[in-house]
Amino acid sequence: EDIPDGDDADFNDIISLPPPAQPSMTLNFLDCSFTDNFVQYSSVLNLGGTIDFQRGLFLGNIAEGGVVSSLFDGRVSFSTACFFSNTNTATNGTIFLAKSSTLLLNDDTFGANNIVENSDCKDIFLEEGSSCLQ
Repeated sequence: EDIPDGDDADFNDIISLPPPAQPSMTLNFLDCSFTDNFVQYSSVLNLGGTIDFQRGLFLGNIAEGGVVSSLFDGRVSFSTACFFSNTNTATNGTIFLAKSSTLLLNDDTFGANNIVENSDCKDIFLEEGSSCLQ
């Protein structure tokens, strides 16, 4: 099934945007579930902010750009997060971090049965160095 594309945009359109003029938000997600979202870009799309996930569950999400994506100097941390049965239809990784983004913490993060249609990286993809963290 294709991702709906309301205005014919795709994930590459987001990547090609200029960075935000000012720093973005800071969010802390504690004991949150992101379940069965069918979205065009990402269930959580970080554009230059700082996001911290503690004890988060990502289950059954379908997105073009990874379940969690971070761009434009975004910072992301995961502590006791679970990614299960999610689908990424366009980019690398269940979690996608663009070249300018930083993974601050990856502690006790687990993933299983995730599908990434155009890549062998099923886990955290770091565009810088084109590496896949498992």
